[in-house]
Amino acid sequence: MAAWTAALVAAVRPLGTRVIVNDRLDIALMADADGVHLGAEDLPVDAVRFLAPEGFLIGATCRGPEGARAARAQGADYVGLGPVYRSTTKADLPDPVGLDVLAQTSRVLPTIAIGGVTVDRVPDVMAAGAYGVAVVAAVWQASDPPRVAKEIADLVHVA
Repeated sequence: MAAWTAALVAAVRPLGTRVIVNDRLDIALMADADGVHLGAEDLPVDAVRFLAPEGFLIGATCRGPEGARAARAQGADYVGLGPVYRSTTKADLPDPVGLDVLAQTSRVLPTIAIGGVTVDRVPDVMAAGAYGVAVVAAVWQASDPPRVAKEIADLVHVA
């Protein structure tokens, strides 16, 4: 996994793309990735901040502005908030937080909207204050995944 991630970093870094590894600080550091995203059950943000090199991006998962404030206090650079909408990607997710909570959270830290985000929902998510989006089903369930991924990226960049 570390070798694959290092190859990915080498391929996309010259294009100006950053690589954030989900959950695995060890892989992120071994592969010279740009950062790590930490879930609720992962290492605490402040411990990772202590171990990470300068400039290393750290994201934390949260469910609202209170969680974003806690993540910011520990040294997070951004939060992933979700699910914003009902999602089919993971089982047993909590109820969606909605656009109002997204707007409140985005005033605390840059916020990535996660969960149930589709092409049609990207404009509303960005208008609510999201810094970006994380998607799975919207791309992988599409008849033309590369086209949909580009469409989502274009909508995020226009916002």
